[in-house]
Amino acid sequence: MLLSTTLRLFLDGIGRREEYEFYLRKFQTGPGACFAALMPDAVAMEESEEAIAFDLHFLLRLELTPMVLLCGPEAQAMRSSLVRALPASLVVEAAADPEWAGTVEGHLAVARRQEKVLAVCSESIPAATVLRALIPAVVRRLHLVRARGPLRDVRDRPVSLHLLQGRNDHALADGEQATVDLAAACLAAAPGMHVSVASPLDLLAELFTVRGKGTVIRRGSVIRHAGGIAGLDLDRLTALLVEAFGRPLARPETLGDASEVYLEENYRGAALLEAHPAGLYLAKFAVGTQARGDGLAQELWNEMIDGHPSLFWRSRPGNPINGWYERQADGRLREEPWHIFWRGIRAEDIPAVVAYCRSRPADFVAAKD
Repeated sequence: MLLSTTLRLFLDGIGRREEYEFYLRKFQTGPGACFAALMPDAVAMEESEEAIAFDLHFLLRLELTPMVLLCGPEAQAMRSSLVRALPASLVVEAAADPEWAGTVEGHLAVARRQEKVLAVCSESIPAATVLRALIPAVVRRLHLVRARGPLRDVRDRPVSLHLLQGRNDHALADGEQATVDLAAACLAAAPGMHVSVASPLDLLAELFTVRGKGTVIRRGSVIRHAGGIAGLDLDRLTALLVEAFGRPLARPETLGDASEVYLEENYRGAALLEAHPAGLYLAKFAVGTQARGDGLAQELWNEMIDGHPSLFWRSRPGNPINGWYERQADGRLREEPWHIFWRGIRAEDIPAVVAYCRSRPADFVAAKD
């Protein structure tokens, strides 16, 4: 779609243009009539009905059809809040009953054709049961909208990624398990679906930016560790790198310089490290476009740093994940044409790693102007 100036200005305030355009294309071309289901809690609907209505109206203007699931004893009160805040002309309503699951796609088709929100109200059928009827045929993306926002740890800090299996660097606060259990039930039915938790005020940033503004809950990936590229599928690895960086490798033969490789089992992400006297050089860190925003980068990173306290790497100044890199690094040097980062490098070795990053040739063919 051609974005109006108003829509683009608002999205520019949320995140980088290449990020929101990527997610917009992903949502608009995804399978099914429903790009995502939103499930607010009662407190969010009561305290932030106008913010939720704004989010829904904005999504409609982007030609996206959201489904709103209002579940639990307070479902009717949430419905009243929704229809009070959002014009009735923008809502198609349905009630979750024993026959509803078989007709939901018809309701969605009507909502999409009429450019409306589908609101589903379920007082007696539990949220998990409603979702089981929809996953994965209708719903592949679920956003839990809570007044308190993302999951919190025991120190009341927001958690950006929570894994159901694998290593978490946090312990969740009391009261978070019910949300995690609901997400776990969804992921058991469809392991690849996207489940996130965010506040109404941060929902659009959670939807349209790589970093997001909520918690992504994932089952956890299987990440392989290899001592070099021997035995790996080089065609798939190369395809991942080209997809992630948007340019072909300048010297494909240098993949053989990797002394260690961390690789998601389906080649959706990879980290290639090379030996250096000061530590390991992170030559390439790549996550496929379809996996971005799903927490895979953090999973790869956690696996990689487990046994490697000394790392350094470089990145182009315009790389959208430089802010994330800064949070992983002990120090960094900003200059052209590289930003140089290090972690666990001795102070006396920093000049050597900076010189190495400056002198190393580019790994990818230069972008055309």
